[in-house]
Amino acid sequence: MRRSQGSDRAVSREEGSASEIWTYDLSGKAEARRLTFEGVNHFPVWSANGRVTFQSVRDGDASIWWQSPAGGAAERLTKAAKDEEHVPESWSRDGTRLLFSIVKGGSRTLWVLTLKGPTERFSTAESTEPFSAGFSPDGKWVVYTHGAGPLQSPDRGVFVEPYPATPGGKRQAPKVNIDYHPVWSPDGTKIFYVPSSPRPTVAVPITLTPSVSFGTPVPLPRVPRPTLLAVDARGYDVLRDGRFVSLTAGPDDDARTASEVHVMLNWFEELKRLVPVK
Repeated sequence: MRRSQGSDRAVSREEGSASEIWTYDLSGKAEARRLTFEGVNHFPVWSANGRVTFQSVRDGDASIWWQSPAGGAAERLTKAAKDEEHVPESWSRDGTRLLFSIVKGGSRTLWVLTLKGPTERFSTAESTEPFSAGFSPDGKWVVYTHGAGPLQSPDRGVFVEPYPATPGGKRQAPKVNIDYHPVWSPDGTKIFYVPSSPRPTVAVPITLTPSVSFGTPVPLPRVPRPTLLAVDARGYDVLRDGRFVSLTAGPDDDARTASEVHVMLNWFEELKRLVPVK
């Protein structure tokens, strides 16, 4: 599951060796619509202009493409080199910059594609697991997971860096357990992340100016857990209107093959009670 545009949600659906991108209307007023008909497609992310960005394995490489949900042909955004794959992570809200990962030899690095501009590496971060990286609502910060080394290593966890990255600017969110799959709150005052698959998502207050500081992590027991591991793609999202959306296992699935979409309404009211903003 990846980010939404309005009431729409984009997901990848796998059947055997095939994988396609579909869009869903969370209001339930429209049927699911298949977006892609070429290649093997994963990791959909909505752009600010309403297009769906995704990784597609076609023409001999695993690169990033985007396509309008209204129809039309997909357009290529990146060209992966041999033995590389590109994974879209997050668009800035102004739609000018795309965070994406380059995966090569089991190692991941973070890059920024600027429309009508250069493609440059972001930070020195490297990870063996998905970054789940995201721009802050104001586009001035990036949150991501650093996953490398032993599970309980103090160097693993959720980090925040300014954009553009500056030397010494990286800060680690309070460590709860393994810590992965971070997401910004719509107003940028909190970060949500998963301590480990059996544990509830936590909310951590964050202050970004004049310097970065964190509050105490607060478990959110009513929020449905995606039951996914750090090596999986993030299985939940927080929408701009305050809804929490997650993929959870259906009655005939195990925890690794989530197939049902759960939407929690009005949970921000409980969040305000549990994690008040100073």
